[in-house]
Amino acid sequence: VTFLAILELMKRKLVEIEQVASFADLYVLGKGEEQS
Repeated sequence: VTFLAILELMKRKLVEIEQVASFADLYVLGKGEEQS
């Protein structure tokens, strides 16, 4: 496995993490709107 291949995998993982984080943010925002 080359260093570049590892970088590509890390980039994909970061994208996944960012998507999950933004989804969590939207979920929290939705919850907050329900309570107010």
